[in-house]
Amino acid sequence: MISRGLLKTTLLILTIPSGSAAMEFGPGEAAGGSQRGQAATADFKVLVWYRRDDALGTFKYQVYDLRKGEYSAAVDAWIKDIPAKYPAYIVLVRDVDLGMVQITCFAGHMGWG
Repeated sequence: MISRGLLKTTLLILTIPSGSAAMEFGPGEAAGGSQRGQAATADFKVLVWYRRDDALGTFKYQVYDLRKGEYSAAVDAWIKDIPAKYPAYIVLVRDVDLGMVQITCFAGHMGWG
């Protein structure tokens, strides 16, 4: 089970504008596009996926540390395959640049400080 705090933090990270071309699309369409807008300084890539008719029951996520090379072409292929193989699912992808994230903002939102 996903803890409430982790879920809120993940959703908060997803609301941060990534500045990528994916922001031009609607929900679920963002993951299917190009990498042209990918931030050059991203430290992490966060993937979230869920079934449209049961978002809370099917909510899943994966965080990839780009600094360690955890993200690969296989992940991109998986993202592109989801709409064809599982049309009921939405996949969202966000880049996270630690230099742009202020932890104090999260602490205030999450009641940590």
